[in-house]
Amino acid sequence: MKAMTITLSDGLEDWIGQRLEDGSYATASAYVTDLVRRDRERAEEVQRIKALVEEGLASGVIEMDASEVLDSIIAEDSQLNA
Repeated sequence: MKAMTITLSDGLEDWIGQRLEDGSYATASAYVTDLVRRDRERAEEVQRIKALVEEGLASGVIEMDASEVLDSIIAEDSQLNA
């Protein structure tokens, strides 16, 4: 594990101190590690959603209305489960 030094404003340092005092985290390092991990997970989820949006946009527009799409899905599901 590699050590890193960061500079925080007094307000942020106080906030971290409060999180340690209330027992949410054992150390400032554990708190920052958790924040970075959750930020990375959020960024990965944003990328996944962007990819799904791109896939949807690339798939084109269908000419059916919503009820026709639903009927088609139900019919397809019925055939698969028959």
